[in-house]
This record gives sequence, structure tokens and C-alpha cells, in this order.
Amino acid sequence: MSTKLKIIMAVVLAIIVAGGYITYNQIQSKKKVKPIIKTATVKKGTVTNAVTATGTLQPLTTVSVKSNVGGQVIKLNVVEGMKVKMGDVIALIDPSDSKSAYNQAAADMDSANAKIRQAQLQANAQPALTDANQEQARHSLDSAQAALDQLNNANIPQRQAAAKQALDQAIADLNVAQKESDRQHELFNSGYTPEKTVQTADAQLIQAQGQVDSARKKFDTLNSEIEGDREAAQSRVLQAQDALNQAIANGYQNQTSSDNVVTAKAAATRSKAALDNAKTNLDYCTIIAPRDGVVIKKYVEEGGMVAAGKASGGATGPGISIVDIADISHMYATVNVDETDIGKIKVGQKVDVSVDAYSSDVFFGQVTKIAPQTVVTQNVTTIPVTVQVDSVDERLLTGMNATCNFIIDQKKNVIAVPNEAVKSDSTGSYVQVLVGDVPTRRTIEVGMAGDAKTEVISGLAVDEKVITSIVDPSKIKPGAAAGATGTPPGLSGGGGRPPGR
Repeated sequence: MSTKLKIIMAVVLAIIVAGGYITYNQIQSKKKVKPIIKTATVKKGTVTNAVTATGTLQPLTTVSVKSNVGGQVIKLNVVEGMKVKMGDVIALIDPSDSKSAYNQAAADMDSANAKIRQAQLQANAQPALTDANQEQARHSLDSAQAALDQLNNANIPQRQAAAKQALDQAIADLNVAQKESDRQHELFNSGYTPEKTVQTADAQLIQAQGQVDSARKKFDTLNSEIEGDREAAQSRVLQAQDALNQAIANGYQNQTSSDNVVTAKAAATRSKAALDNAKTNLDYCTIIAPRDGVVIKKYVEEGGMVAAGKASGGATGPGISIVDIADISHMYATVNVDETDIGKIKVGQKVDVSVDAYSSDVFFGQVTKIAPQTVVTQNVTTIPVTVQVDSVDERLLTGMNATCNFIIDQKKNVIAVPNEAVKSDSTGSYVQVLVGDVPTRRTIEVGMAGDAKTEVISGLAVDEKVITSIVDPSKIKPGAAAGATGTPPGLSGGGGRPPGR
């Protein structure tokens, strides 16, 4: 082969190799995948800073309804979840034993009344008093007259003065109790005293008011009482005169007959008390709702037996609950707030409340109480905070998990972007705006940084697209989530939250 031919073949071979290399590079270049860019549209919205804590919903108050008498439940009118009004019949207890006791007491009352009539007839039928009782009758007359004179001359002024003094003292005690109640309420509202102390002061105030009412009633009715006492004393004088007359005529047996009348009346009084008690126990067989509310739990079924809830009808003990009635007119949640955040919480502060069952809905509430003492659990210090839900919503049930967001700061109707879109470096804050398909750095001025969004004061317009993340597919390991962020060529890689967060 000639040298010239060899040179031609070498040139052709070089051209083929070069062409293959170029073709290979072009094929490999076409195989490259574009970066994955995630964006968010710039909108006007609300930027919020909040402290979040969780707890469970509880009713405002719950009462346990028990029976004051023991027996079988022959009727149960409620089920769990039913609304009841105060006075509604909850259950009926078998009244057989109570009715028997009532009938027996009624019979005893009839017998006592018959004995009164018999004693009165005997007193009226007594023979005339004998001459032997005349002196005693005269002495009784003198004593009755002396008592009447003492009542008119000394006793009445003393009683009037004592009643006035008692009323003045009761009013003074009421003023002291009122001032103490007001002071305790002010301390409670400022969070310096527990609710139990306030309740004690209020109870003392109520007691003092009752003492004033009682003293005033006694003072107002004193004249009537005095007149009654005077009439009674005058009546005793007349009775003594009558007794003297009767003693002169018939002797002392009329007095004995009068005593028998008094004894019979006392027995009738005891019988009346027993009858009233039996009637009360019979009424207890009908269990009524003591308040408005919702039955959240029932403990017995029809046919079951219950014990008396207090000493009544011969039974004692704590008794068995029939139902629990909850006041759900307002719900509240007690949540534990971290000690580092408690300085941001105050009584009356607005709270957004959400529950797992209705995660898309927000219920509004406010802080009603901040506990005066911390709770330490596994070396974490928290403070219990009570949040009351403002509105009544039948969807809210006792025991639901509640998330409370305590609004610390909030700006509405401002241009806002997701926090992850905002970057910062030595030159300030910026975002990456998608112009066409090209990420472009845009310097911005940020305002308030919230929990999820950041306010943009200047540098962005509504409906622009800001980049929240850029992922290089070549760096994604097989099976890994495409969530890593990157920086396109030509942009600085500074990152982080905007100043002021």
C-alpha cells in the first residue's frame, strides 16, 4: 500500500472517530433532566404568630344525679347524649316501701288527732274544782298578773333594744363580708388568689346577707310578737282567773285535763313530722334533673338496684349515681403552655381552637385562667392555661382533642409568601422569582415573620411566582423523596429565615 493511500485512510478514520464522539456527546446532552422547581403564587393573606398547645374539651360543669332513696329503677327516661331541662323526670324508683311508710304515718296522724279530741272532751267534762284548789288558783292569777306587768314595764323595751342592736351588728358584718368578697374577686381576676378562696368569701357574704335578712325580719315583726306576747300574757291572766273560778267551783282536775290536751297535741306534732318525712321520701322516688344540660353518662338500666345517696329511709352511704349531666353551654380546654411562652399569654387573649374531628373549622375562644403554679413532667416545665370556647356548637363533644393557637401577633390583608421561599445573606433578604422558566433573584423588604408565612413590604407583586425549592434530579438517590433545595447557576447560595423572625 502506498504512503499516500495510508494517509487518506488515517484522515478518514480520524473523521469517523471525531464524528462519533460529537454524536455521543449530543445524545448524552439530550438525556439530561431539567431541575424540579416548586413554586408558590404570591397572594394577600394573613401572617400570624401564635403559641400552640393541646388539651381535651371539657364541659363547664358536671353534676352527678343520685337517688335519695334506695330501690329498683322501674323507669329510666334518658339516654346518653339527651338534652334535659331542670325538673325533667330522669328516673322512677319503685315507691312500694316509701308508700307503705307514708300510709303508716298518715294512720298515726289520724290516731293522734283522735286523742286530741278525746283529751279535750275530758277537760271540758271535768267536775267543778273543789275549795282546796282556790288558794293555788289565786296564786296562779297573781303570777300571771305579775308576768303581764313585768312584760309591759321592762321586758318589751329590752327586747326592742336587743333586736335593734342585733340588726345593726348584722349590717356591720355584711359590710365587712362585702368588702372581703370584692377584694377576693379583684385578687382572683388578677390571678393572685385561687377560685376556692373567692367561693369561700362569697359564701360568707351570702351568710352575712342571710343574717341581716333574719335580723331585719325579727326587728320588723317584733311589734307583732310583742303584741302577741301581751295578748298571750293577758290571756294567761284570764285563764288564771277562770282557773280560780273553776277551782272555787270544782277543784283542780280541770288543770290535769288541760295537761292531757297539751300532751295529745305534742304527740300529734311528732306524728305530723313523721308524715312529712314519709311524704318527702315518697317524692324522692321520682328523680328529676337538677339543672339544664346533656346526659353524658348513665350508670344504671331499668330493673337495676340503687342505694340511697344520703341518710334517708333508714339507708346510709354515698349511693349510686344514676346519670351525669353536663353543662355544655360553654366548653373549655385546659392546655399546658411551655414556660418559655407563658409570658406571651394573658387572661382575655383570643385563641383559635380546632379539633381533630373538624380540622377545617376554627372555633374561637379566649383565655379565662392561667394557673398560678407550674407543672413539671419529665423535666419539662409547663403552666396550665384554661381556654373557654366562646360559641356553643353541638359538634363539640366532651373529651375531644383540642389544639389551641394563642394569637400573639397578626397582620391581615398583606402580601405574604411561604417562609421557605425567603432567603437572606449579607446583602439582605431576597426570593427567587420564576421568570418564564428561569429563576431570577429578587431583593425584597420583609415585615412580620409568622409561623408559616412572611410579610413582604416591597419587591413583589400579587400573582408572581416565587420558588420554594429546587431539586437536582441527579442528586436524588433511588427511593428518596424529591425535597432537597438547590440554587440555580448564577445565584448566591445564602439561605435562612428573614431578619426579625
